[in-house]
Amino acid sequence: MSEDDSRILRLRSYTEWTQARNRTGGKDPPALARFLATAGEMRLDQVSTFAVEKWKTRRAQQVKKATVNRELNIVRGCFSRAVDWDRLGKSPVSGVKPFRVDNTRLRILSSEEIERFLIGAPVDLALMARVTVEGLLRISEVLGLTRPDIKSDHLVLPHTKSGKMRKVPITSALRRDLLKRAHPSGRVFGEDRYDGCPPQRPAVTHAFRRTMARLGVEKASHHTLRHTGASVMLAGGVSIRALQEIGGWTSLRMLERYTHPTDAEKRRAVEITSRLTRVGTKTGTLNRVAGVAELSKGIKMLTLNGLDGVPNGIRTRVSALKGPYPGPLDDGDATGV
Repeated sequence: MSEDDSRILRLRSYTEWTQARNRTGGKDPPALARFLATAGEMRLDQVSTFAVEKWKTRRAQQVKKATVNRELNIVRGCFSRAVDWDRLGKSPVSGVKPFRVDNTRLRILSSEEIERFLIGAPVDLALMARVTVEGLLRISEVLGLTRPDIKSDHLVLPHTKSGKMRKVPITSALRRDLLKRAHPSGRVFGEDRYDGCPPQRPAVTHAFRRTMARLGVEKASHHTLRHTGASVMLAGGVSIRALQEIGGWTSLRMLERYTHPTDAEKRRAVEITSRLTRVGTKTGTLNRVAGVAELSKGIKMLTLNGLDGVPNGIRTRVSALKGPYPGPLDDGDATGV
């Protein structure tokens, strides 16, 4: 092998590597093939940032920008691995930014839609849906469940997207149904036709979409169940820290797209603070007292629960309010101006 050849990362080498280590590796070969079709058959050290941008722009004319961003991450991973393997000095993707997309408005199922799906879907899909809504498992985590993963009151997920083991509490009813479904091979959703292994993830994802559409649950997928479960937990008063650990998100920032304040919640928030400004009348004075009491109650809850994971701006406000001498409610302006 010449020196030039030793500097080339072969596509086959990368896809074999990612298939063995990445639980979503099945998406890599098609995405990389589409990239190469645009960039052309050249050595990796000849691929420029311009070529990547050219592919990104063309791809955005064919699919949604969010899809392009996901494929861009695959391409980025390919070149990052080439750098790690000393086959490339610098990745041409390092300076390529993803498209700005609105991830804040996500589809959330209503209780009626969830009930309709659980009743009308095939038994296995219904059970997978329950695991995801109750435990926020990703589809790869659901399909990877084995009998030993089911403990007395929780699931152990050794293979997660982040690569870290995770424990997820489960109800006794869900535990019973999972153990009942477990295949003799030990894989919970294993099937005889696949020699005890579960179906492939793309097939299950397609089955969810098809079944939801048939039941009138529009514009939804398996991942919508995860969005729904996270939103319901948060609305029910579950702390964002607990939600992060259950769902396996690596940072609190990732949870921003799963928080969906309702109009009623926003009206209530404004009503609470407006009580502080109703002065000059007996009613206004009473409302102001009630507002201060409710605000104090919220501060007390934060104090009891601790401020771990709370963004710095909010942490500053709360610290100012709960101290013996309340300070200005800003992000560090000691003058209060």
